[in-house]
Amino acid sequence: PQARFFMSADDDIFGHTPNLINYLHRQLGARGLWVGHVHKGAPPVRYKKSKYHVPEELYPWPSYPDYTAGAGYVLSADVAAKIYRATLALNTSMYIDDVFMGICAKSMGVFPQDHAFFSGEGKAPNHPCLYGHMITSHGHTSDVRTLWRSATDPLVRYSSRGCGERSVLHGGEGHVAVQATPPEHLLLPRCLLLTAERPRWSAASSKKPA
Repeated sequence: PQARFFMSADDDIFGHTPNLINYLHRQLGARGLWVGHVHKGAPPVRYKKSKYHVPEELYPWPSYPDYTAGAGYVLSADVAAKIYRATLALNTSMYIDDVFMGICAKSMGVFPQDHAFFSGEGKAPNHPCLYGHMITSHGHTSDVRTLWRSATDPLVRYSSRGCGERSVLHGGEGHVAVQATPPEHLLLPRCLLLTAERPRWSAASSKKPA
């Protein structure tokens, strides 16, 4: 009952806890917080061989309520309480947990907030320019300790913070461009484009900055 926030994450998620804690410190006192990588208007999968197959008898509508990717998301305590009450009241057999979360949340008037540095189903690039900002990265098993050492190294984080302070550009909902302006000895991509609508990150250029 004393917790202010709750986080749900898969067992193959890398969570950058220092960045997460810094983010949550800025949210103290916030209510109605449900943040992660948001799927908007996602249609049910009707292909019967898919692990995400949902028959029309179970869910006849053309799209799901907006929901965050189940790989990793954060709730404020008041939202967690509302979701719990919804699970007691709703009569549904939806077995996809993140979709079920979206159904419960909508019934309680709660809507997800997209955050570009929750990577959703995608794996964030192992890149110093992002270490000062990333919160989750999905699909990690044997490399978690290596990534932790790299992402929390004080020297690398200092470089990452500087890069972000100069050139984290918000290009509209769900898009963040990070333009690297690193020290000369770091051969960083000129621009990294993070598209929150897709479960992947891509480098726009691999040339050394001019």
